[in-house]
Order: sequence, then structure tokens, then C-alpha cells
Amino acid sequence: MSVLESIAAQLETRKAKALQEYRKLVATIASDGKTPAVDKIEATLRDSGKSLEMLGMDVETAKKRNAARATIAKAEQLEAGKADLLAKVAALKAELQAAQDAHDQKLRPIQWELDSIGQAHHEREQAERILRDTTPEHVDQEITSLRDQITQASELAKQAARHLAEMKSRTPDPVNGTPSDHIEHKEAVSRAEAHLATVQAECQALVEQQDALLAESMAE
Repeated sequence: MSVLESIAAQLETRKAKALQEYRKLVATIASDGKTPAVDKIEATLRDSGKSLEMLGMDVETAKKRNAARATIAKAEQLEAGKADLLAKVAALKAELQAAQDAHDQKLRPIQWELDSIGQAHHEREQAERILRDTTPEHVDQEITSLRDQITQASELAKQAARHLAEMKSRTPDPVNGTPSDHIEHKEAVSRAEAHLATVQAECQALVEQQDALLAESMAE
């Protein structure tokens, strides 16, 4: 090896070492923010052929890379527990499904009975409609007559109730009214109450008579 070749090799080795020191300097500043001695920075920049501006840019790039590696490490740490979490979710879903199946099994016969009751009620309504539609004419006439009487009785009951309310509102003057006025008012209210009760009782009796006639007609 010639002298020039030997010198070139030594310079290359020195440059590689200087670049290695520069990378260490960048890593140190980027990782903990500590600034080495100015003399060391100056010597490292001189030997590596770097400028202060280049150092600043490389430090910022190193900080970004450090942050990116930290993000990846955090994600990997979280993802390491993903399998356990998925297993827990699957177990809870299986538990929920088992509970739902048990619930459905208990509910199924009850719902079947309710459906049967609903169907029976529907069939009953159809049967009652047939019986009503085929009611003998004389019974149908009696029922119609009773309905008319019930309508009239209901109207009389409404009138009696309005009359009672009106009588109660006609309270004698507490100052100018005489004892006789109060007695008459009390008796009038009592008569109105008795009349209302009588009309309501007659109306209820007609309703019961109608219901009995309907039940009798359907049984025949």
C-alpha cells in the first residue's frame, strides 16, 4: 500500500468515526434534550463535515422517529392483550346467548298458551256474531225494545243528575236566607238525589234484563 493509499484509508476511517460520533450526538440531544459541551459539538461538527443547521434538522428528525417508535411500542403492548379481551367478549356473548336460550325455552309454552287463548277469543267472537245474527225475531224485537228503554233511561238519568247539580248550586243566602229556606233547600236536594238514584237503578235493571235476554238467546 502506498503512502497516499494509507493516508486515504486513515482519513476514511477517521471520517466514519466522526460520523458515528455525530450520530451519537444527534441521538443524545434528541432523546433527553441535554446539550453536550460546546467544544465537543464544535469538534464533532468539524470532523464530520456537518453544520449547526444540519444538526438541528437531524435532531428534529430523530425526535420524530423516537416518537414514532414509542407509538408503535405502545400499540404493540396494547395489542398483546387483544386476544384475552376477545376471549372475554366471546365468553360473555356465549353466556348471554345461553341466558337468551333459557329465557326463550321458558317463554315458548307460555306464549303458545296465550296464542291459543287469543285464537279461542277470536273464535268466540265469531260464534257470538253467528248467534246474534240468527236470533229469533221475537227475541230480537225484545232486545231492540230494551235498548230503546235503556237509551231513554240513560237520558233521564243525565237530566236527573243535571237537576241535582242545579239544586245543590241554589244554596240559600247565608245572611238573608231564613231557616225555612235552608230546610226547603235541603229537602229539595234530598228529593233530587232520591230521584236520581231511582232512575239509575231502573236503567241498571234494564241493562241486566238485556244481558240476561242476550245470554238466554245464545244458549238456545
